[in-house]
Amino acid sequence: MAGLVLTTGLLAQSTFAYRYSDGDINNDQIVYSLAPTSDGGFILVGPSEGGLLDVGVVKLNSSGVVSWAKDLYVSDVEYGAAVIQSTDGGYVVAGCSVTDNMLLLKFNSSGGLTGYYSYGTSWDGAKSVIQDGSYIVMAGKRINPSDYFYDWFVVKVSYSKRHSELGEAFDLFGVFGWRSRFCLFNNKDIRRGIPHSRDPG
Repeated sequence: MAGLVLTTGLLAQSTFAYRYSDGDINNDQIVYSLAPTSDGGFILVGPSEGGLLDVGVVKLNSSGVVSWAKDLYVSDVEYGAAVIQSTDGGYVVAGCSVTDNMLLLKFNSSGGLTGYYSYGTSWDGAKSVIQDGSYIVMAGKRINPSDYFYDWFVVKVSYSKRHSELGEAFDLFGVFGWRSRFCLFNNKDIRRGIPHSRDPG
């Protein structure tokens, strides 16, 4: 991963500030999402290799030192937009596939890809992801074919099904749970965050 800059601190006093680079000046790297991990470190995701055809995932320890970095190229993966640590100690990345479907990638605690799941039709894309018990919920955008504006799109999928190999892919999350489309403002509305609610919703 090149060109990543991370600074954390309290009251403007940095705990650490590093620039992470693979040394290739031709690669522009962007951090799309960062999440804390159970060991006090962080997990980061963004595009890799100077474009939107790879997914770069970087694990930092509590001191900001790189524990591991993965540059993932899968033929149907375009980019990863959000990342969380899952309850099994691994990591879940949500994003968009080359065919503009919502995309979920699952990594183990060492950064190994254990599977991916793609859902939706053209012009979908996930921007945010959370884990809600045994379910994964992701939110993003879906284009409305009647007016070509983006609507909010929320998908909830099961997290309990075992992985089953499907050619080049893995059916990671199994049975599709539910989906909702929201057209609130008749404009290009794109959901970028999902807060946890106090009730079971």
